[in-house]
Amino acid sequence: MNAPLALGPLRHAGFRRLVAAHGLSRFGTELALVAVAFAVLRSSPTAGALGLVLAARTLPHVIFLIFGGVWADRLPRARIMVSSDVVCAVVQGALAAAVLTGQITLWLLMVLQAVMGSASAFFVPAATGLTPATVPDGDLQRANGLLGLVGNGAGMLGPAVSGVVVAFAGPGWSLLVDAVTFLLSAWLLLGIRQSGLVPAPAGGRPRGVRRDLAEGWHEVSSRNWLVAGILQGLLFQACFAAFFTLGPVVAGATLGGPAAWGALVTAFGTGSLLGSLLALRLQPARPLVAMQAALVVSVPAMATLTWTDWLPVLLVTTAMAGAGFAAADAFWETTLQRETPQDKLGRVAAFDRIGSSCLRPFGYLIAAGIAAAAGREHTLRGASLLLALSVPTVLLAVPQIRRLRHHANPTDKRTPLAPAAHSN
Repeated sequence: MNAPLALGPLRHAGFRRLVAAHGLSRFGTELALVAVAFAVLRSSPTAGALGLVLAARTLPHVIFLIFGGVWADRLPRARIMVSSDVVCAVVQGALAAAVLTGQITLWLLMVLQAVMGSASAFFVPAATGLTPATVPDGDLQRANGLLGLVGNGAGMLGPAVSGVVVAFAGPGWSLLVDAVTFLLSAWLLLGIRQSGLVPAPAGGRPRGVRRDLAEGWHEVSSRNWLVAGILQGLLFQACFAAFFTLGPVVAGATLGGPAAWGALVTAFGTGSLLGSLLALRLQPARPLVAMQAALVVSVPAMATLTWTDWLPVLLVTTAMAGAGFAAADAFWETTLQRETPQDKLGRVAAFDRIGSSCLRPFGYLIAAGIAAAAGREHTLRGASLLLALSVPTVLLAVPQIRRLRHHANPTDKRTPLAPAAHSN
């Protein structure tokens, strides 16, 4: 595939705005992670305080995701994303002001981060549903590859920039920059025109949330490949938490310390960029089989931490893990978007995100507990074995994973969303 074809989705103005907003949002989010951590440590310099703040953001996010999916199928998705961005901008602006004026407290941090997590829960399902509306079907795989490429690039840049800003100016200014990125993202998304997705029911009776949730769950549970993919994602997220929990310990004990762990994290980010480039160029006929192959590539990273202390080998396997996750995510996201009715895609995306990520925070605690009882080597090897076995299990147990094919549709006449008339 040549470069102009790989960049084909960018010829659509709506997608250009979407990918720019995605990059800004990811950059700002990663920028704020470093800033929030240091803001917490200034207020309450304990690991427990930082854990409380992270939990205050994570739990409302998981709880409200499902409601975000409901509204993403009722209202114009771009407008939901704009509203989420504006709320997040206000929250981060308020937090920046509190830090800069020395008025920050642990409780204020927790409340603001809880609002932040709740607002972002409405953004995620809407974003998944909006992508296929901005490009024709033939460009969808490449569009997701570009979103992954831009997002992973911003994800690598954000912490580096934030570290410099926090070191020289303090966390308040980094949080203020994050608030500005949310406003810029909202402005870009405001230029994408989209009508509502769910018509008003006959007789004027409003749709019930319970009914909407039941419809969304039926869309998930009626597809074996979707249930299997969500469960496998849950397993991967929970088990791979061992890498990020025990990796720094291994680095400190056998690899030379923080510099080595920093190099491994950088390798993971670099691999993620390469995986996104791969997804940008590939159009697999059996995307879920391609996803399983990508997941296999990510498995060796944990096991090699227990087999060798030669850093070049570990850098390669860690980069492979990043590439595998990024490519698998693009293949999965594209299949989800193509195989789900557009008027139910928000709810399905919400169930997918909840199912595949809800155990991630607990995975960090579980990995630490198992390592304390069984040793870190056995924990890392056991997690690797579980992940490796999941791939043939899914392929053998769920025929739809093997059989689901994407047939290119050169006659696709769907018109991508255009910018709104007032946009530049």
